[in-house]
Amino acid sequence: MTDGTPYPWGQHAYCTAAGIPIPLGEEGVEAQETPAPETAVPAAVGNLQRILMRSLQSPNLVILAGAGASLAAGYPAMWELWDAAKKMPEFANVLKMVDPESLCGSSIEKFLSRCDAYLELYPKDKKVGDLRLKIIGQILELCGPNGSGKPSSDDHRILLRKLMRRRTRDARLKIFTTNYDVLFETAASTLGLVAIDGFSFSQPRTFDPRYFELDIVRRGRHGEANALLPGVFQYFKLHGSVTWKREENGDLIVGTPSADDACIIYPTTKKFQISYTQPHLELVSQFLSAIREPNTCLLTIGFGFNDDHLSEHIVAALRTNPHFSLVVVSPEAVQNVDWMRRFPGGKPMPDEKKPDGWPMH
Repeated sequence: MTDGTPYPWGQHAYCTAAGIPIPLGEEGVEAQETPAPETAVPAAVGNLQRILMRSLQSPNLVILAGAGASLAAGYPAMWELWDAAKKMPEFANVLKMVDPESLCGSSIEKFLSRCDAYLELYPKDKKVGDLRLKIIGQILELCGPNGSGKPSSDDHRILLRKLMRRRTRDARLKIFTTNYDVLFETAASTLGLVAIDGFSFSQPRTFDPRYFELDIVRRGRHGEANALLPGVFQYFKLHGSVTWKREENGDLIVGTPSADDACIIYPTTKKFQISYTQPHLELVSQFLSAIREPNTCLLTIGFGFNDDHLSEHIVAALRTNPHFSLVVVSPEAVQNVDWMRRFPGGKPMPDEKKPDGWPMH
């Protein structure tokens, strides 16, 4: 609250987010009969808090954490990965080879996509292939536990502590993430929580989707019934992890991978295609199953809805699951709420330009 006001969003943003209509005048300007701030805004804030509390108390709570959740913790943005790649000695020459028309701009995703396309035509080109592996290795390093910016899991720890207060009779909390880092794992370890992540509990920890069906219970004593152990959640890394290593026999284990044997969906236009290979296919299937359950709330944090293999299914759930609610956490929430309030029912006019994202109800 840098301006010292109790409602930094502005009264109309709160009222719109809470579902309280505000009459509009000409060209979208508020009419004179707009409710007074001292009555409308507190009511809207209270209404909004009740809506959020009711959503977070849904029997099935699903979290989807995107890149924004890791950026806030100190991990690099896409443009920083591009800048890091540009410093490699052979980068300029390879860029001319794979992108002679300079269509990549400053996008590491477009550049890696160009490298992939080039290698499909010239699979034996060592210069392009080696640089591609070096960039993937650099991504693993920068997104690792000791990545750039001294990443902190403090915010993840606070989030987990609050969410794990759910009733044990409700379904286990499900956390999905598109990030490679280990922030949630670190936060869970600090709090003494257990993440059921699809890997075995023995060494080496080996992936098997059947482990998602397991749970941890406290065995009852003296004839008491068994009870679910608190502090357990299910954890799904949709795009892989900096700690996932593919063995020569095809097994996926927890280890220290290199660029050759890492199991990640690196930034490229092929990520939709790669998501249909194992283990990513299994993990995406788990996500689709979770959001199709009745009485489900999906809370997205730092997710930009740019991954079509996920966002399209979220939109489908909004249309087909009558007991599904979506809460979007975004730093652009103020601007997007302001944009949405100008249209009856939250639907934009045909000639209105759509922003990068907007709240869905």
